[in-house]
Amino acid sequence: MAVAAQAVVADDPAAAADRFAADGVVCLRGLFRDWVEPLRGVIDEVMALPRDSAVNHAEGKGGVFFHDVDLWKHFDTVKRFAFTSAAPAIARALTGARALHLYGDHLLVKEPGSPSAQTPWHQDEPYLRAAGTRMLSIWVALDPVTTDTGAMRFVPGSNRWGRLFRPVRFAHGEEFALDRFAESVPDIDGDPERTPTVSFNLAPGDCTVHHIRTLHSSGGNQSLATRRRALVVRYAGEDARYVAPNKAALRSADPKRAPGETLDPAEFPAVP
Repeated sequence: MAVAAQAVVADDPAAAADRFAADGVVCLRGLFRDWVEPLRGVIDEVMALPRDSAVNHAEGKGGVFFHDVDLWKHFDTVKRFAFTSAAPAIARALTGARALHLYGDHLLVKEPGSPSAQTPWHQDEPYLRAAGTRMLSIWVALDPVTTDTGAMRFVPGSNRWGRLFRPVRFAHGEEFALDRFAESVPDIDGDPERTPTVSFNLAPGDCTVHHIRTLHSSGGNQSLATRRRALVVRYAGEDARYVAPNKAALRSADPKRAPGETLDPAEFPAVP
């Protein structure tokens, strides 16, 4: 399932795009090694002085599952990563997007000794304020990632099911009561033969890339010594449109544009 970085981005992007379209997830090795230390430095700053947008999803359960969003607006290192690293080229190669917008970024840290810091099965789309066929999430590992530290798991092909599932709260796994989403997430772990999953061990600088409708989850960090820091950066192609706001969305509704309208480049800037 893992795909060599050069084969995906440089040598054969068409084959990689076909695989991404079919599975909704690919793994790329080593593309971001030069960004690991700079991004770790940003994380140290963010966690030392948490902003109002920061949340510990493991609060009250022991351990730390730290979450924050839109670091690119406040840290030049993250902005440069989003616009000048290999990430935009990956998004274009895998989606075929002719035009690309930065949707935003998402910091996720699971500290050692945080077995309760589990990420429930979910799709990204119900948490976003826009949707489109060419939207994806690039999940960059900044520490060694294994099952023990909380590796991501994916349901290959779930991006093509044509179904949107009700979002859940990361802290408790409880569903948001939203009429827009009729279905609960299926019991993936209860029937593994019917719904096979895939996971990847990652080295710092590796990444996984998944479509916003691909079902995914991860366990807590059971390690007592290894952190699990990751930065997610999201991009949207030219067909992305605003959707009706809901209380699960990571950011509040844009007051300037209505559902169905194209993205405001002042909020979701174009990527050269």
